[in-house]
Amino acid sequence: MTSPDSSSSYHYFVVENQESSDLRSDGPTTTAVTGRPVPRLKFRAPTHHPRRKAIKAALEALKIVADRDADYARAQNGEGFSKSDSSSGHMLSEATIERAMQDDQLAERILKMAARYRSQVLRLRQMDLL
Repeated sequence: MTSPDSSSSYHYFVVENQESSDLRSDGPTTTAVTGRPVPRLKFRAPTHHPRRKAIKAALEALKIVADRDADYARAQNGEGFSKSDSSSGHMLSEATIERAMQDDQLAERILKMAARYRSQVLRLRQMDLL
């Protein structure tokens, strides 16, 4: 260690001492670096993640709207996706929760699209109860 101040400095051990595998050591690492690739871990969001519940509800809503939009908005019947949202709405309704949890942009698109069709979903659910 070069000075008494650097011995207690967290910055010294984390930033300036990067070549050492032991953050408490001043010397360089003695272990050889292998050329083996590190296996990539698959991220799986926990089932109790707060956003998972919202995405699940949004996907269910999009599936309800997609089921009512068999004609891909060719007929103006007030049900299903609008003409501009039809193809993307059907694509988003087929997404999985796991894929949406891993892709933030996909999750945002699902949530926004479901919010846009919220009133239609509520009306369709009420009609299904009758």
